[in-house]
This record gives sequence, C-alpha cells and structure tokens, in this order.
Amino acid sequence: DALRYGVKDRTVVKVRVSGDRELVFGDVLIRVNPDYILAMHIDTDEANAANVKTGAMAFIEGIQKLD
Repeated sequence: DALRYGVKDRTVVKVRVSGDRELVFGDVLIRVNPDYILAMHIDTDEANAANVKTGAMAFIEGIQKLD
C-alpha cells in the first residue's frame, strides 16, 4: 500500500476524511511495516467532532514531510 500511495515509514501527510462534516487532519504520521494493514486511527473526540464512523473513507491530500 505504501508504494501505491508514494509514502514510506515516518512520512507526514494531510488526510481528508469524508463524512457529514468533512475534516482535514494535518501532521498524520505514516507507519509502514510488512505486518501492518492499511488503516487510520483517530481518537474518539476527533471522530465525534467530524461525525466520522468506522469504515469512513479518507484521502491523502498531500505530503507534508518525507523523513
């Protein structure tokens, strides 16, 4: 998945999460490992603020920093 999205371990990106209240998260740290699956985890307060539910679609809006 990392190759497909042009990121590597410790890349920092902006992520747009679609939902009732679209939200852009900045400074999202990408972690890459052969044992990992593609997923994004946000805390409950952030999810509630944007009304984001499990399984919502998210999109990498841009790379902020390549490590």
